[in-house]
Amino acid sequence: MTEEMGVVLNQISDLLKRMLDRQDEMRRHFEESKHIIRPVERPDFKAMREESESRMEEGRKRAARNREEDVQFRERLLSELERHNRLLETLIERIGSSRNP
Repeated sequence: MTEEMGVVLNQISDLLKRMLDRQDEMRRHFEESKHIIRPVERPDFKAMREESESRMEEGRKRAARNREEDVQFRERLLSELERHNRLLETLIERIGSSRNP
């Protein structure tokens, strides 16, 4: 029975050694994998914000140009309407003076 106990203890000892070896190997793999794993790439929020601000500034400039063009168009339109009104007044005066000889 003591021989059997010795055999069993040797088997237990071998199993424990294999378990420790396996754990050491797993730990080594884990340590190596930490160096291999790359950090997750995060979006560049600063660049995104700058791009957004740039687009907003372009939009503001475009809106300002459009407003200026609108103002210029309205000024030209008013000028043209005034010219037409003067021509109509002249025409009405001529028609009126030709009827009253």
